[in-house]
Amino acid sequence: MKVSSLIAKLNSLDPDAEVLLISGCADISEAEELRRVEPQLDWRCEVHFRDDGLSTSIHAPSRFGATSNYDEQYDRAVAETVVLLAGHDANLYYMFEDDFVPDVRKLSKESIEDEVLRNRRGMLEDGTLISRELLLRLLSITPNQLDALVAQGSIFDICVDGVSYYPSIFANPRINAERLHSVSRLVQPVDASSRLDFLLTEWGHLGGRRPIEMLDYIKDYRRVRNSAMVRAQESMRTVVKFFEGQHEEAPVEAEQLYRVAAELDPRMPLWRRARATLTEFGFEYPFAPYPQVNVFTAFIEKSFEGESDTVFEGRVCIHRVDGGWRIFAAWPLADTTDVNETLRCEAQDIVSVAKVAFEYLKRLAAKKA
Repeated sequence: MKVSSLIAKLNSLDPDAEVLLISGCADISEAEELRRVEPQLDWRCEVHFRDDGLSTSIHAPSRFGATSNYDEQYDRAVAETVVLLAGHDANLYYMFEDDFVPDVRKLSKESIEDEVLRNRRGMLEDGTLISRELLLRLLSITPNQLDALVAQGSIFDICVDGVSYYPSIFANPRINAERLHSVSRLVQPVDASSRLDFLLTEWGHLGGRRPIEMLDYIKDYRRVRNSAMVRAQESMRTVVKFFEGQHEEAPVEAEQLYRVAAELDPRMPLWRRARATLTEFGFEYPFAPYPQVNVFTAFIEKSFEGESDTVFEGRVCIHRVDGGWRIFAAWPLADTTDVNETLRCEAQDIVSVAKVAFEYLKRLAAKKA
């Protein structure tokens, strides 16, 4: 249809009527709201002539090149100018993509990212993700109220092509919203896509059921909460790094004396978690025997699944003194004058001394709480 014909047909209709899109293979229940009207200048139309004498036309951006099954001997292609009507922003960028990619793809970071993006776009098409505007209308809440729920971790968004969309489960009246929000907060350390995957996947340890199906009965709900806490714990590691000397920030170029990491409950108090990391580690380097120095600084950090950067949590600088060890500086602590006590440690390596120091700071922090 030409633009002039479309305008003529729409001109006599109610200007306040909603324009819906329905594809040729969909039924009326799959109609979606028109969101974008985009002119496209550099497009091509491929006409594939079939053996039965009929033909099929495929329209796509010229930069995509020929489709994977284009027959140069019999098929034809012509340049054209088109106007796209789309129900989602993402439609404009990927609706023909699969027709133009080779059957065999090389595994690379780019191909993995493309696959993730393709899956997210598919969630828009099947209704797993919905727009912010639709979620607001379905929940009958204000933008500020939604922002508050997102800040709490009760609701989360997933970015697709630079636009935030929300899992439709948060608007499903069949699901206990209060309990869903609670589970969402528990698994908050995990990235948004993995959180949604956790909620929608059938898990063997849950009897082959999905967490969103287990929120009605308290016994099932408790099982989901326990599973969410384990998932959150698996997504975050506590990392302790040791450097020789006194430092306010972890040196970028200096060699680490020792590094250890462990998957622990992120809600555990800092110094208790740091102490546990030295005994319940899943990774350490170097192995025992551990180094011995007169002054060292230990930095406690958090690392998250899928992210290379870490988050600083605390540090402690420890000096050897006559008769033992003394904490020279520790953060976070409200009053450093409380850490002047000389610490006794039978072994003199940095790991043994740090265990004693972390235990002392754990008790001190508990008193201040």
